[in-house]
Amino acid sequence: MSIDKALVEYKDFVDRGVSLENDTLRERLLLASLGLAGETGEVVDHIKKNVFHGKDILASDIVKELGDVLWYYTLLCTTLGIDWEWIVNENVAKLTARYPHKHIPGYIDGNQVNNQDLDSA
Repeated sequence: MSIDKALVEYKDFVDRGVSLENDTLRERLLLASLGLAGETGEVVDHIKKNVFHGKDILASDIVKELGDVLWYYTLLCTTLGIDWEWIVNENVAKLTARYPHKHIPGYIDGNQVNNQDLDSA
C-alpha cells in the first residue's frame, strides 16, 4: 500500500473513531488539542523516566504513544481542513529559511525530489 493511500485510510479511520454525534467545531478542537497535549506528555514521560530514573525506553511503548499522538494530530488536521502535505511543505520551507546551512537533503522548495538516505547526509 502506498503511503498516500495509507494516509487517506488512516484519516478515515480517525473520523470513524470520533464518537461525538452532534459535535461542534469547538468540541472537536478541544478533543484534538487536549488529546494531542496529553499523549505528547506520555511520550515525554517515557523520556523523563529514562533520564532521571534510569528506566529503559522501549520502542514498543514509544510507538504506542506516538500512535495516539498521530491519531489526535490527524483529528486536528481533518477538523481544520489542513492537508498533511501543506504542513510538510510549510515546515520544510520554514526550516530551510531558518537554517539554510542545514537544508534537508532530498527537498527543494518544500517538494521531495528523491529518496536520499538522510543518515548519509
